[in-house]
Amino acid sequence: MLRLDVFVASSTDNSTFSPLQQVTNGQNMQTVPVPDGQYLKIVVKFTRSSTDANGDGIKDSPILYDLTVAHNQPPTADAGTDQTVEQTSWDGAEVNLDGSASTDDGFIEPLTYSWNWDGCLADGMNPTVLLPLGDTEITLTVYDGQFSDDDTVVITVEDTTPPEVMCVESVNPHGNTIPGEDRDNNGKDKKNVNPDGFYEIIADDICDAEPDIYIGTVDDPYMFGPFMSGVVVKFTDAPGAKPQIKEIGSMNCQADAVKYHITLPGDPIVTVVDNSGNITTCNSCLVPPPPM
Repeated sequence: MLRLDVFVASSTDNSTFSPLQQVTNGQNMQTVPVPDGQYLKIVVKFTRSSTDANGDGIKDSPILYDLTVAHNQPPTADAGTDQTVEQTSWDGAEVNLDGSASTDDGFIEPLTYSWNWDGCLADGMNPTVLLPLGDTEITLTVYDGQFSDDDTVVITVEDTTPPEVMCVESVNPHGNTIPGEDRDNNGKDKKNVNPDGFYEIIADDICDAEPDIYIGTVDDPYMFGPFMSGVVVKFTDAPGAKPQIKEIGSMNCQADAVKYHITLPGDPIVTVVDNSGNITTCNSCLVPPPPM
């Protein structure tokens, strides 16, 4: 039968070669048991057939059209393009990494993908990772079983979402009417019972557990504060009055819940700022002016 066998040997001086080792078509040269050397000898053995197919009196012989010696080349890592994503929780944001553009010649082994940043690790071509607020530089290392290559990508997690703020009508510790319950068309309390407004101010932010609360006027929204979420404030709307704040208490069990008494020349403006600098305002802490 027709046969074509290929053998290789190596040498450091092009004079003395190692024993010949047979190789097969497509075999990785890294798996051939020949020592490292500067020179490579290739021996091809042709085995004729016992037949004469064309009748020319010569036994058929195999034909060698091409012989290529290929060796493993290092891979090329590609960690993808830089990304900017929105923070989605106090811990940061989930980000999909993409190393699919990395390339290799396919010798030895399929590529493995390793990602590392700030002491954290992830594996795989497209892992999903949790990253904190700010810039994180991530290094991708691809390895083909012999060689490796690195590439980096910068992921920016930003917080551009303002916190939520609510002015919740709170209980007057003296048991009087909640402000605004019976206002007339001029905004005054018809019963003239409770010209002061008691409100609990609640602020919530997906990225900041304790956003800063400020209370003031349109002209000076940062007049008083910062306060923490849940603060209960007594407001007095006194047109023409000088703005002032007093720390207060009350006597009917709920008194310690009312932390401050704030007097303003009009309804208060509540401003909330999170640790990323996002700002939200609220003007729903409405207070009727004192009775005329």
